[in-house]
Amino acid sequence: MMVYLQMIEGGHNRQRFALLYDTYKGLMFRVARRLLHSDADAEDAVHEAFVALARNFSKINEIDCPQTRAYVVITVERKALDMLRSHSRHGAEELDEEVHGVEIAPPNDHGLADALAALAPQYREVLLLRYYNGYSARELAAYFEVSHAAMKRKCLPERRRRCGRSWRKERCPMTTDIRFDERELQAAAKLVAESLLEGLPDAAACGHDFSEGFRRKMETLLRRQRRRSIRHTVWRYAAAVLLTVTLTFGAVMAVSPQARAAVVQWVRTVYENSVVYRFFNPAPQGALPRYQLTWLPEGFAETDVFCDEEYYSAIYENEETGQIIIFEYQFIQDGTNVTNTPEEGGAILQAEINGLQAEYYQAPDDEGANLLQLIDEDTNVLFKISANVDKRDIFNMAEDMILCK
Repeated sequence: MMVYLQMIEGGHNRQRFALLYDTYKGLMFRVARRLLHSDADAEDAVHEAFVALARNFSKINEIDCPQTRAYVVITVERKALDMLRSHSRHGAEELDEEVHGVEIAPPNDHGLADALAALAPQYREVLLLRYYNGYSARELAAYFEVSHAAMKRKCLPERRRRCGRSWRKERCPMTTDIRFDERELQAAAKLVAESLLEGLPDAAACGHDFSEGFRRKMETLLRRQRRRSIRHTVWRYAAAVLLTVTLTFGAVMAVSPQARAAVVQWVRTVYENSVVYRFFNPAPQGALPRYQLTWLPEGFAETDVFCDEEYYSAIYENEETGQIIIFEYQFIQDGTNVTNTPEEGGAILQAEINGLQAEYYQAPDDEGANLLQLIDEDTNVLFKISANVDKRDIFNMAEDMILCK
């Protein structure tokens, strides 16, 4: 679980995501298993669902509430149906008519809610997320990986029309144009969501022992998500004096790009809840060098590696204790921003290791992950070692890091 939480910024959010994971993983497996009839496929669907939940975690306010429960069920249902379509020998259009997703009993309002409940999952889930969970058109576009224009001009109107046709078929077969306002759709979506949740087992009763393969897939997910998050800019407004100094410095640096690279390569800014590094290095030349940790604490072995032209990460695990070490590094250049979010109650220490400036983030307790960051200004490479092992072990790993020939 420690590695899984590396993808979530901030100690409080990590705790909330851990609660989300523990609360709903069994229920999500049960939903996927009903649709896929295979433990292995169901675990794959749960894995993919957690990818989506992690990417959209900002939309989750309360963990234990009807909206979140409906959201995780809709998400894993969608992933399970995507798997069915990809595995089917039939085309996606044929399969859409055969697969009905999670069964929803009609709310029996004899109106719009019944029509919404009767829709195929790919139409119903968009309307539930829009009118029950409060997704905007832009957020829906990101969730379903389509353009904002397509969602606003086609996807949402098409699904509303399908709902209207379903309602009209039973109620007003001679009417050709049915329009519903936002309040009617919200009320109908609420009834359908309530009916959906009533038909599900209690989450606490949905236990499942996930396989070793599932756990490894989750570790891979975290590693890749950390790669994305390290490149995102997380800016907060600081005190006016700090902002003034930063803006003044930026104006000076803008005068001469050559002087900027020669005088300073990065700026470190401390905010209330984070430390932000902004880099001004010129783009590195050539491929990313390959580095290796030649010393590891006893009992650790490499379990996973990912690398490309700009980023490398390796995971080391102690199977006996469950402890994890993440070693990663990346090129830094003009425009790269790296944000570190210290745990509340932790400490930040400055150090120098093998001639490289280092910063150590000490977790407040043994459950948290300690982080060591190093910057090599000569090669434009930033290193990170994060693990829930002690400071001496982390420093030893960094000191014994070598450049592979």
